[in-house]
Amino acid sequence: MHSRLSRAESPEALLWNLSEVYATVDEWEADARRVEEAISTVIVYRGRIAEGASACFLCLQAQEALQACLDKVVYYAGLLMLADATSPDHQALYGRAGMLASGVAAALGFIQNEIVALPEEAVATYLKQEPGLEPYRRQIALMRARRDHTLSEETEATLAALNDVFDAPWDLYQQIIAADVTFTPVQDMLGNEVPVSVGSFLLHLIQSPDRELRKRAWESITEGLGSHKAALGTSLATFIRRNATLARLRQFDSSTV
Repeated sequence: MHSRLSRAESPEALLWNLSEVYATVDEWEADARRVEEAISTVIVYRGRIAEGASACFLCLQAQEALQACLDKVVYYAGLLMLADATSPDHQALYGRAGMLASGVAAALGFIQNEIVALPEEAVATYLKQEPGLEPYRRQIALMRARRDHTLSEETEATLAALNDVFDAPWDLYQQIIAADVTFTPVQDMLGNEVPVSVGSFLLHLIQSPDRELRKRAWESITEGLGSHKAALGTSLATFIRRNATLARLRQFDSSTV
C-alpha cells in the first residue's frame, strides 16, 4: 500500500528550494540575531511620537525595517514546518521564531498606543509636514480605527508577549494534521493508488472529475481525523475560548467579526 511520501523520499524537482531564502541555518541564526539587535533601533522612539512628524516617521521606518527581517525569519521557519512537521530541528526553529515574534510585538506595542493617543489634528498635521509618512497613512488609519479596543501599553505588551502561547491551539491542530494523522490511500477510476492528505484533498482531490475518487478521499479524511477527534476537538474549543476572551478584554461585541 502506497502512503504519502516524506520530504526525504520526494523527487527534488517537487520540493521547495528554501535555500533561496536562507542557504544555511547559520544564515537564519544571523538574521534572528539582527532582529533582536534591531529592537533597540525602534524603542528609542518610545515616548517620542508626540514630539512631531519627524519622530513619528523615523519610528515607523525603523519598525518597518525590523518587521521585514522578522517576517523572513518567521516565514522560513514556518515553511520548514510545512515541509516536515515531524523534524525536531524544524520544530525547534519554529518555536524560536514564534518566541522572537512575540518578543518583538511586546517591545513595539508602544507604537500603537502612542499613535492612538495623538489628537486628530496632530495626525493631519504630521501627514502634511512629513511626506515620508504618506506610505504609512493606511497603517496609521488602521491603528487609530482600533482606538476603542486598544488597552493600556502595559496590558498590550503583556498580551503581545503571550502571542506564542495564544497560538498554541492552532499550532497543535497543524501538528496533528501534518505529523500525527495518517490517511488511507484510495484508488482512482483506473485502479491507481492515490495518497491522501488534508492538503492534497483540499487542493486537488476535491476537484477531481472522478466522483468515486472524491468520495473515497473524503472517507479517508474523515476516518483519519476521526481517530484524533478528542485532541482536535480540544484544540478547537481552546481556540474559540481564546478568541472570546480576547474579544471581551478589548470590548468587542463578538469574536467572529
